[in-house]
Amino acid sequence: MMEVYKSDLPKNQKAIALAYADHADDTGNNIFPSYDYTAWKTGYTRQSVISITKKLVESGVLKHRGFHESGTNHFQIIVENLPDRPPFERSKKKKRGIKILPPKIEKGGSKNLTEGVKKFDSEGSKNLTEGGKTVLPKPSLEPSIETSGEPSRGNQPTLHQLKIEKAKKAKPYELIAEFYPELNTAEFLELWAEWVDYRKTIKNKLTPNSTVRQLNKCQEHGFDKSKYIIELSMENDWKGLIWEKLNQHKNGRSPNGQSSNQSALERLKKIRGANNE
Repeated sequence: MMEVYKSDLPKNQKAIALAYADHADDTGNNIFPSYDYTAWKTGYTRQSVISITKKLVESGVLKHRGFHESGTNHFQIIVENLPDRPPFERSKKKKRGIKILPPKIEKGGSKNLTEGVKKFDSEGSKNLTEGGKTVLPKPSLEPSIETSGEPSRGNQPTLHQLKIEKAKKAKPYELIAEFYPELNTAEFLELWAEWVDYRKTIKNKLTPNSTVRQLNKCQEHGFDKSKYIIELSMENDWKGLIWEKLNQHKNGRSPNGQSSNQSALERLKKIRGANNE
């Protein structure tokens, strides 16, 4: 079949020859598909297949070897009679360089430039010295223009801004995993999920900004103190975390005498039950 591809047959004859080659053995023999089947494979009409096959036989590309027992024609492709075609060669593209043109100088420009330098040498040096003292030029009030191509550091977002953007788009556990590795534990994630759920229950949902501020404080004080404050807030129906209450964190007891180790989830269920009554 590859020899048919490499040949210089006309397009319509190559299409039919390829369809026949699909049935041939290694010697190009034993080709006996019906005209109807060949028409279906190639998209040509049956009459076109017959006409093109006749041209292939006349040119010697196909040899009619009789009829198959099914009643169809028996053909063989004679590879030696396929018309040759020049071998394929990749096109060599010329590398195009960038032409750098010299700057255009208007007529008389070099003369004006030379005169300007002379004028500065004669007048500029004179203006820089007054009374034998060197006088520095006054600094320009125009802002400097950065030409390094690098963005100014002033345009880069701060860490706080990055956290807030993350809080707007990501889940709480994703925010904690990326910016608060010390809090990325199963215990704290469960505790924080209870706090977020509690804020929704009291219809005071955490905003991205308040989320970041509270997580910053939790990371600063650590898990144990954060657990105490969060559970204390849910016990007393507070909307926020009052870190000044840390001085009441003694012997694992909360100010109202309840254990701070009591499940915050149970207290959350009680709050929900009270709101539904």
